[in-house]
Amino acid sequence: MMKIFNFLIFVILATQTLSEQEIIKPILNHQILAGYEALAKDTAKLHEVTKKKCLSSKVEVKKLYNDAFDSLILVNHFRFGPAEAKQRYFALAFWPDTKARTPKILNKFLISNGSDILSLDQYQQISVAGRGFYAMEYLLYDETISKKSNKKRLCGLLTVITEDISKTAKEIFNEWTTSYSKKILIVDQGSIYSSEKEVVQELYKSLRTGLQFTADTRIGRPLGRSNKPRPKRAEAYRSSRSMRHITLALTASKDLAINLSKKDPNITELLLQNFNAAFEICNSISDPTLAGVVILKEREKLKALKKKIEEILFNVENYLGPALGVQEGFNILDGD
Repeated sequence: MMKIFNFLIFVILATQTLSEQEIIKPILNHQILAGYEALAKDTAKLHEVTKKKCLSSKVEVKKLYNDAFDSLILVNHFRFGPAEAKQRYFALAFWPDTKARTPKILNKFLISNGSDILSLDQYQQISVAGRGFYAMEYLLYDETISKKSNKKRLCGLLTVITEDISKTAKEIFNEWTTSYSKKILIVDQGSIYSSEKEVVQELYKSLRTGLQFTADTRIGRPLGRSNKPRPKRAEAYRSSRSMRHITLALTASKDLAINLSKKDPNITELLLQNFNAAFEICNSISDPTLAGVVILKEREKLKALKKKIEEILFNVENYLGPALGVQEGFNILDGD
């Protein structure tokens, strides 16, 4: 049970006087722009290697796939603006796939009698369920698909998927650098934000959304019910990335939380302790796929991690939010 009074034991430190700009700029430059730039570069490398070496070096393709996937997870909570436009984020990362649409779409193309491969323009017209990193994971790691598919056709599909991923990531980064960053830094009558505080609220909302998604979806889905765990509902379990995604997402959320809390060192210290405790639990979980959720001891570790993230979210909402002067507002997960 969370104890609200724990916060009161901290030594009172002088609250720093910082403007909203001093909070926004480091997050924009070092997390959003740097993060999406890394994603754009990593996905471009992934496409080039897939196009040239898919038939000859699947190991190299997988390595670059995992590098690029890491970059995506580190910005996965910044889903507003350019990432939200044209469903770009979902075109990169359609998950959870609750109706198993991704394999159905991919199989349709793989079993086609035609020898031609979709062009990028044709491919981008299909559902987002058949696009992005999770679709690529099926093609690279699902044994059923890889065994029954024609290698040339499989590599043709992988190549167009990586071209789409690279193009989408580049579009997000370019839009951030050419226009959207100005909308965040310069708030005027033509801006989509009415004040700098509203920009801070957008960033705060990203923090809440990221934490909620990690607790409820990345952990909650495989946990299932006590008498019915769902290990096959873990994120990216085919590529053994489930636990890695949780750790990377928490790392990104920690960086954002610490930057948002700079006005009040007490809150920074509280959140640092919370996150460090969460990472200790992460380090105790050795199973990368979360398949151990069916074993009581491992299940309890995952439940403890979920509870710790919920505690972080509680402190974010009850201390950080009021300190920033923002309201909870709508987040991208509401109503899903």
